[in-house]
Amino acid sequence: MRTEKIVTIYPTIIKAGLAINHFMPPDPLVFVKEYPTSCSFYLTSLIYFENGKKYTTELDVSLNGESVLQDSDNDDNSMETFMFSHINESSILVGSSLFIKNVNLIESGIYDITFKLYEEVEGILGDMIDEKTCAIISTLQARS
Repeated sequence: MRTEKIVTIYPTIIKAGLAINHFMPPDPLVFVKEYPTSCSFYLTSLIYFENGKKYTTELDVSLNGESVLQDSDNDDNSMETFMFSHINESSILVGSSLFIKNVNLIESGIYDITFKLYEEVEGILGDMIDEKTCAIISTLQARS
């Protein structure tokens, strides 16, 4: 039985006044003036790993089952590790923040964020080990 696990994930939308630090609070709400538009966010994750193995993660953002991530030759997304805790001789808990840039927001709705964990063996991606989903919610700003 596999013990690796995505313990938790949550988004923090990048907006004016956001203090970028290791422990950003969950903030899944995006208020926009019009559609289509785009947003960027941090995905904070805690993942329980086994020592000595290589892993790969995969992320998608979708609305009604259709991906809304922009294709990009220049990958500006980056991951920063803020926690690396040895649990015992064989296990580690890793906390990280993944920066996701320019997600297409095409209409009001709930955008699902799917985060998957795979083991990599000799450079080959293995079966999916775990998957978690959270969401961002986009809506039009109230008119004043």
